[in-house]
Amino acid sequence: MVTMDRIDQMMKEAQETQGLDLEDLQPAEGFPITGVQLNKASRPVTIFQRETGEPRTLPAIAAKIALQKRYRKRDNPLFGQYIFSAKPTKQYHKGEVKCLLHPDNPQRKQFDAWGLPICTAAHLAAPGEAQKHMELRHKSAYAIIQRDQNEQKRQEQIDVQTALAKAVLQAVQQRPGADAPLYVSDKPKK
Repeated sequence: MVTMDRIDQMMKEAQETQGLDLEDLQPAEGFPITGVQLNKASRPVTIFQRETGEPRTLPAIAAKIALQKRYRKRDNPLFGQYIFSAKPTKQYHKGEVKCLLHPDNPQRKQFDAWGLPICTAAHLAAPGEAQKHMELRHKSAYAIIQRDQNEQKRQEQIDVQTALAKAVLQAVQQRPGADAPLYVSDKPKK
């Protein structure tokens, strides 16, 4: 439960991180650049999404702009608060769900035959996030995969209906008096 004291504390922390200068931002690790002299505005720094704790590595000038952004939708409970922070706000859980177009997917041979791209995203938090990733990042590939899955489902339904019809026909043919018609008309024959 969020109390007014907690909200006040969050706002103070946000204001502390928003007043930082470019030099105060921590440089990102693991972002090797060789042979290029970077100015302070273009050096990579890491900022954190306040709601999820997800780290983002951006050039310092872009990070400074991002740190000034606030939630604008009024129906969002975080309305008016800053979106990013220069310091981690919570522990980020990096997921293990992979994109459908990942090279390790068992269907990769079929996807290669269709000419679908390869995606190395393997950090998605949940299957629903993987679906959203496909909808946003690989729209046409996702449509092709969905079309194939729908066709497979339709074919399975047809196979089940065909098997059911054969079973009914076989049961009717094996009943006593199979030579008699199944339907007797009320109309007299002429």
